[in-house]
Amino acid sequence: MLLGSFDTKGEAYRSLSDRIASDGVGTQFVDMSVAREPTLEADIPSSEVARAAGAELASLHAVGDRGVALATMTR
Repeated sequence: MLLGSFDTKGEAYRSLSDRIASDGVGTQFVDMSVAREPTLEADIPSSEVARAAGAELASLHAVGDRGVALATMTR
């Protein structure tokens, strides 16, 4: 399972996943993005992560504080 901010580092995670897959191991992606649209499609999108933390992604965007948003996403 790979957790990351796929809005800014999607391609890096795709490359890492490809390397892991070359060893015959599958991966799942969990998007922790709070700023922009992801560049990599996640198995678990950031909207689901936010809901699991008791928030809506749109409300985290509205706060405008990346630190607060990330703290919420990692609960």
